[in-house]
Amino acid sequence: MSKKVKHKCTTFSHIDEDGNIVEKNKICYDTDKEAIEAARRVNLKEKTIHKMVAYKCDVCHKWHIGKSKRILTEKDREHYKNVKSKLI
Repeated sequence: MSKKVKHKCTTFSHIDEDGNIVEKNKICYDTDKEAIEAARRVNLKEKTIHKMVAYKCDVCHKWHIGKSKRILTEKDREHYKNVKSKLI
């Protein structure tokens, strides 16, 4: 499995005390399988509300994960627990 590498792609993080937008670097994955596995791991966390999905970036042509509009259910989490990693 390749190492996660920070790249020039950024996403919104927060607004600082002066009202400025602060961005953070997105984590890049070399393959769709790596990104899908990372999304699966995040989707297993109890505090995750929106389903995380993998997508290919038009800027860096690597893979990232991001949240979708779909709300995760316990049934979804059970499914992700039973899915075997494709990276092993």
